[in-house]
Amino acid sequence: VNPPTTCDFISHIIMLLPQTASTRTRHETFEMSRYLAELSVCDPFFVEQDKSSVALATILNVLEDDISSADLPRHGRQDFLNYVTKNFGWFTENVSHVNNCRDRLRHLKWEQEERPSTNTADKRSSSPTSILS
Repeated sequence: VNPPTTCDFISHIIMLLPQTASTRTRHETFEMSRYLAELSVCDPFFVEQDKSSVALATILNVLEDDISSADLPRHGRQDFLNYVTKNFGWFTENVSHVNNCRDRLRHLKWEQEERPSTNTADKRSSSPTSILS
């Protein structure tokens, strides 16, 4: 039996988005969060992090950075965050871990997007702590 993965947590947490979030917005949030989760595999920092914290960090980053306010208005985002804050004790105990994950994920995403490359094989993300850089 394998423990839940980050993507398992993402799929469950996405269901907590307010009902005002369209199916398309939920799908985009899931896909972009999954992409960030895949990037996290490239960084040893995430080995020690709880998968639930990484999952929440990916979703919060996507909602803040990639989903427009037309697709999910501010009050919908606030309702989601309030629900998570009030109903999940692990969040309040791990808020600093979630924020550290958010910062690291943003760096990984930025690094991936800013890396100039014409070769598909070179489009991998590298760890900010990599000795191969």
